[in-house]
Amino acid sequence: MDRTRSILDGWVRNLQTHASTNENDEPSYYASHPQTLISTSQPANFSIGTGSQILSNVFSDCLATNHELIIVTCFWAKSESQESLSSLLLKLSAKAVSQSRKIQVRICFSSRSLAQKLFQTSSLDGEIYPPSSWVSLGLPGPESLSGLELVVKCVFVRPFSVMHPKFILVDRQIAFMPSCNVSWENWFEGCIQMRGEICNTLLQFCLAFWSRGTPLLPQFSSSTVASQHEVVPEGQKHSEINRVMFPSTIQPITTILLPSPHRSNPNFRPIGFSPPQVPPTPLNTFLLHIFATAKTSIFIQTPNITSYPLIEALFSALALGVNVHLITSSKLMILEQIVTAGTITEFEVWKLRRRYNSLLSAYTKASTYDPESQPAKPGTLSIGYFHPKTGSMDSDEPVKSHLKCVIVDEEITVLGSGNMDRASWFTSQELGIAFLSSEMARSIKGCIVEGLDDRVVYVFPNPLKYLPYSTKYELESQDFHPKIETNKDADVGASTTMRPSHSLSLSLLPLAALSHAASISCGPPLTNGSLWYSSPTTSSGRLGILETRGNAELLATYPGTSVALLSLAVTPCSSSVLSAYPKSGNNTTTPVKLQLTGSDAGNCLALESTGAANVFITKQTCVDEDGDAQTAQFWTREANGELTPTWQAGGAYWNLQFNEGDAEEVIANPSPCYDGQTCQDGEQLNLVVSDGSPGRR
Repeated sequence: MDRTRSILDGWVRNLQTHASTNENDEPSYYASHPQTLISTSQPANFSIGTGSQILSNVFSDCLATNHELIIVTCFWAKSESQESLSSLLLKLSAKAVSQSRKIQVRICFSSRSLAQKLFQTSSLDGEIYPPSSWVSLGLPGPESLSGLELVVKCVFVRPFSVMHPKFILVDRQIAFMPSCNVSWENWFEGCIQMRGEICNTLLQFCLAFWSRGTPLLPQFSSSTVASQHEVVPEGQKHSEINRVMFPSTIQPITTILLPSPHRSNPNFRPIGFSPPQVPPTPLNTFLLHIFATAKTSIFIQTPNITSYPLIEALFSALALGVNVHLITSSKLMILEQIVTAGTITEFEVWKLRRRYNSLLSAYTKASTYDPESQPAKPGTLSIGYFHPKTGSMDSDEPVKSHLKCVIVDEEITVLGSGNMDRASWFTSQELGIAFLSSEMARSIKGCIVEGLDDRVVYVFPNPLKYLPYSTKYELESQDFHPKIETNKDADVGASTTMRPSHSLSLSLLPLAALSHAASISCGPPLTNGSLWYSSPTTSSGRLGILETRGNAELLATYPGTSVALLSLAVTPCSSSVLSAYPKSGNNTTTPVKLQLTGSDAGNCLALESTGAANVFITKQTCVDEDGDAQTAQFWTREANGELTPTWQAGGAYWNLQFNEGDAEEVIANPSPCYDGQTCQDGEQLNLVVSDGSPGRR
């Protein structure tokens, strides 16, 4: 409760200092009294799916309407969603006619076509479409809607100010806030359904902006409406990607409506000039406030990222030790980004990665040269691009992500229409909603993460940096040097006996069933699928795409890069082979092959590697019933057959070391264990593989 009070008080004080500026906005009813935007809600569910899936279900729920239905969207286009809406209107009209009454319906949108944006009035009164034009909008004709008092209105302000909010109100009792438009795009979307005080707060915003030049809505008793509501059978629901239901007994949650009025002036500045001041709207101010006060983590999913104030806020949070996790889309609305922001998401992501690497370097230097200063350790940065699920033939598979979601410290959730781009922060009208509930934040994040399964490719940190358990592979831009760590607990401890029917791939997970598993069953060659990784500091995600290449060999590629090539071959006996191909530009050098096999005899694992032509390395580890390492053999065999020390200046070199306690990275010093030596029971084995270049690990 103290955190909630602190967030609310800080945000309200900030808005009050900008009251004189915000009073010039439309709407501005809250400028002097931002507390009016604070209410409570009782969320019913949160769902994710494509726009057509989500709106089909929402419109099914809207069949319960008895008196009034308000639908606000931004883009309006011929689509399945539009057909579902037309079907809803026909059913509501028939229902009203059968009961000898009228149902009030308002449909509000902002963008229909280029011609509409060029020639429609820029007045905030907008344009009301006469009944004779409804069919041209994809709606039923007026003769089919005699049971409705329907008003269709469009507002757009040139040059760039679309009215971007999306929400639906049913009898002022049920509210939906989807991220999708009534349009055709097959994108990854989300929607929150809720009841409670928030419905009145949302209605107040709607009337303040959309009622200009529009017939007033009649008054009716909310208690009467609540008693008349019908329940739509679950059988009418359409399939979705995922949904989380909130218990009906949930206590009202502190909820904040976050308007962000449009700005006609995009306020562009020439290169070299200081960036403009961000408009102090309730939404912008709240986001900057929770980013500045974040304690542990920031999770953002957004179609694109081009907002300078947002990026600066995230970088500041990283510098203070806050972990930042970004999911966005690539190659989405490129022209729109260039026109409204002068940049694109991919470029801003690249810049953020460079700045973060510089931040890490500065921290490392400060820690090395002045240990007593104890500089703040930067938070972790994870960036992933959305992509369709691998191998999916489903026509409903989303191709881009359009969900807008911010979760801070797993306590504060912000949903709505606002993107993390310049257009949303500077020119478009937006509408967000914040929920201050840790239970709700965790539920929504869990729902989203499940829905993103096999739908994200991470570009930062290095895509191979974290793999399940203690295995780690790292890629360094142009120089590929796989770094592999394995310990008894992760690779052997899960099974006290190694049998020929199972193969381990150093926890790389070749995934016979393409699932999260520590071992794989030998059998037929793998088919196309996905290669997965799990990060101890972020979340799980897809590493790359597995494709059949030759006899039982799979190529795992990391989309969007030219630096990572892995070849994974699984035989139907008891071995797995990992070939790591170093790359420099377009030149592929000699592969390093690692083979790990299981055996009944002695419960042994054998690891074999070939690197440069003159190096051959073999290591064998046997384990007891508890999976503890008993012996280790380690040597380097030259082409002439002689054994040499483990440390080599050229070719592939390996460093084997046994450590007490937790596994550590071993990046220097030869191993204390050589050919024939026995290492102590219970010690852990760390194996580091480098590319053979002197001085580089």
